[in-house]
Amino acid sequence: MKPQIRISLAVEDHDRPQPGDVEIGQSIINPDGPSMIWHDISKADWPIVAAKLEQIALLLRSKARS
Repeated sequence: MKPQIRISLAVEDHDRPQPGDVEIGQSIINPDGPSMIWHDISKADWPIVAAKLEQIALLLRSKARS
């Protein structure tokens, strides 16, 4: 399963990423049903985030042009 990425849109003004700005989660199945577990992004996960942001940018560009 592909990891889900959550990006905070209320990022405060700071020089470096802070915990909670961008997180990667994975879906787990609990007895009550599915839920997401979120964790801070490690260095190894940043290429995944960069690729997802590229997809978002392309989508926004195409929507802006249509």
